[in-house]
Amino acid sequence: AVPAFVCNIQTKWSRNVSESKPLSLSKTLETGRLQEFIAQEEARGMEPISEAEFDDTASILIKTPPQSDQTSGSPKNDGSPEK
Repeated sequence: AVPAFVCNIQTKWSRNVSESKPLSLSKTLETGRLQEFIAQEEARGMEPISEAEFDDTASILIKTPPQSDQTSGSPKNDGSPEK
């Protein structure tokens, strides 16, 4: 069994998290408060996702800029890209 004082601390902490201004992801990363952010989002009903689901979503949303040596032109007849 969990001691009563632990339950009281958890209840007060949960109440403080829900009553305070929501912690943004950028502020979380800036201040190193990841566990607090996770608790906040789980309290809002967000569920964890698998690593594969994260990778799939991230690959859709995160695009890397083209390298400086890449062009968007079509290749010339000799196979070299147009600039």
